[in-house]
Amino acid sequence: MKKITALFLIMVMLSSVFTACGNVSQTYASYVQAVMDCTYHGDTAQYIALTNATEQQAQMVYQTEIHSVVSLICQKFDVDMNYVSDAIYEEYADFARRLLSQIEYKAEPSIKANGVYQVTLTAKPPVFWETAFTYVENAYVSEYLPKFAKIPENDSTRYGAEMTNWSKKVVTVLNEHFSEITFQDTKYTIIQIQPDSLGRYNISEQKWRAVDRFLLGLD
Repeated sequence: MKKITALFLIMVMLSSVFTACGNVSQTYASYVQAVMDCTYHGDTAQYIALTNATEQQAQMVYQTEIHSVVSLICQKFDVDMNYVSDAIYEEYADFARRLLSQIEYKAEPSIKANGVYQVTLTAKPPVFWETAFTYVENAYVSEYLPKFAKIPENDSTRYGAEMTNWSKKVVTVLNEHFSEITFQDTKYTIIQIQPDSLGRYNISEQKWRAVDRFLLGLD
């Protein structure tokens, strides 16, 4: 995921900032909270304050998460992004922003064990994917399966036209049922902040991938 890579690189470059603060336990919790706020809610102020990142860098973190969610939706609902128009993409991006804005999370003060700081992240991930799949699948079977079945093999023009229509249908269905999205009871995951070979504390890319799945309700 491009978002994870970009975020991870920024964090490694700026990791020395977090080793020089006084209350380390609270510092790491504040850091994780700031990263979450920037990534999922687009609230960049604290992220910039803690990392010395620019507004452009912070916005990149948020915008790449939006793109990541749009890509995930397209993948799950068989939408070929090559045929998603700019206008339709913005509808997906708006849906992603609204979904992310509803996710509640909190980083608790860290504890240190065996040289590793552990921050407990509590959250209420959305209950979304299975319900949405049912609505989208019904639309596909009733309206679009017959259309795609009639497309001659190698007719890329007709396929592209129908795929563009399908991409519009999917985001329309999702928006129609947005109010039905519910959220799980509070769950938690542990984020480990550990030193690399140079003694700089950071969070692994693998863990950020896991956090992303956790907050989006994919686990």
